[in-house]
This record gives sequence, C-alpha cells and structure tokens, in this order.
Amino acid sequence: MPLRIPPTQKDALKLFMELPDDQADSLRRALETAEPAISVYQLAQTILPKVTLDIKQLRQVIAVVGSLYLSRDQQGLTPDQIAEASVSAAAKEGLLNPGDAEKTSKLKQRIAQFVQLDNSLGVSAKATMLLVKHKNPLASVRIITDVRPIFTAGASPKPRAAVLFHTLELITNTDGRRLSHYIALDSSDLKALKAAVER
Repeated sequence: MPLRIPPTQKDALKLFMELPDDQADSLRRALETAEPAISVYQLAQTILPKVTLDIKQLRQVIAVVGSLYLSRDQQGLTPDQIAEASVSAAAKEGLLNPGDAEKTSKLKQRIAQFVQLDNSLGVSAKATMLLVKHKNPLASVRIITDVRPIFTAGASPKPRAAVLFHTLELITNTDGRRLSHYIALDSSDLKALKAAVER
C-alpha cells in the first residue's frame, strides 16, 4: 500500500534519515528501555538525558517514527513492509535517491527497527492519537486576574471596596486552527474548578 508523507513531517523524516549511526543507535536503545508515556512529546522529554539530540529534534524524530508505527499498525503491515513503503515515499518526495543502495538499505533497516518498539513508541503513539482525536484538544490554559475598585458616590469619590474576578482562557487546536475561549470566574468558581480537577 502506498505511503504518503505529510508536508509537516518531511523535515522530520529527513532529520531521522540523516541521523549519524551512533545517534540513531542511542535513540533506539533509549526507546527500548523507556516506559510508555501519555504522548510522544512526553516520551521525548523522558529519554532526553539519554540521547545527544536537542528536545526539538528529538520530538520531531519521535513524532515521525511514531507516525510510521501507527501506519504499520493500522494497515497491518510487517516492519519490513512499512520500511519498504517509507523508502518509496521518501524517494517519491525527493528526500532519498533510490539509486543510492547504501542509504536506501540503511533507512529500511532503521525504520524496521524503530517500528518494532511496541512498549514505548507504540503505546505512546497510540495514546497521542487518542488524545488528538477530539475536536478541541487543549493547547494551553491561563487565568487572568483583575481587580476593579468600587467608588463611593459624591463630589470626591473614593475607592471603598474592590471586586476580584478571573478570566479563564482555554486555547484549543480546533480544525487545524488555534482558538481562544474565555470564561469569567469568581473565587467560588475557582474553588469548584479546583475540586473538579482534584476529583
């Protein structure tokens, strides 16, 4: 079955292809011994001390290899079959010269090794897929607090009290766009929100 490389993952696949052997080997060993995480990004954070990549590169590589793992799993392919499909897709996209037998063989072997990492990469990739299947996955959250003074009436008004209120900003990734949702809260609402989170 033909494999398509999304434009957003081309750079990550190129980075994975061009990793020196020692870096690829240390990454594979780190993944072999890692516990699964709730997302591929948390998995990257967990193994960061064991590899020589920076966190941005590591996240890119784990995301693209996790995507290949999911493609293999969803299509019922063997590691060798997904490796072959990946190499064909990379050649089609101009990321790999199919005439370079050494690089082609190395990439096939590398992909086949990584897509067999069921316990760490596989579980984390599946968890990430479940997390982002929702329409509005949360990207970030913050609370903005404002104080509004209350003034007395008369010729020279003076602040005699104040009202404290909060705005909860939820930023979601909705249909490929980042959207902000604002909710007004008072102190009792914050306590109710805290109790709901703790429950």
